[in-house]
Amino acid sequence: MRIAMLSLEQQLNELGAVMESFRASAWFEPEMDQLVYLTEDCAYRAERVDALFTLLWHPYEDRVVGAKIKGFRWVYELLTEQGKVERGGFLSMMNIIEIVWTAAAGFEASERRKSPSPALNEQRAKKYGLALGIANYDVPVSELSMAA
Repeated sequence: MRIAMLSLEQQLNELGAVMESFRASAWFEPEMDQLVYLTEDCAYRAERVDALFTLLWHPYEDRVVGAKIKGFRWVYELLTEQGKVERGGFLSMMNIIEIVWTAAAGFEASERRKSPSPALNEQRAKKYGLALGIANYDVPVSELSMAA
């Protein structure tokens, strides 16, 4: 009896046919209290923008592929208070990023007892703008139950 052996490439092709293709998604990591949002399946470089927000860049191209939001339980509670979280519905990544942008600016101002420099505000606005440009995803609230 002769058994046909598949090459590694053939095995990977068969495995790939069974796997779903990657879709943009966000998930809450309770141990780190952070929300991670990725638009594509790739490694990334992280650039910390402020205390709450990190941009995730493509590993070798100059483009943003995601964002990381630290302290997400607090952000989730704030969005809930504002009525932006519908039970059983979805939470817009755009709303999440906008509330983090506003909150981070408030944190910095209170820590320094003065407003950040105009240059710092402009730089931060560009970084948040990049994230808003890829924020066309609605996070199912059911996936965030651990943040509640």
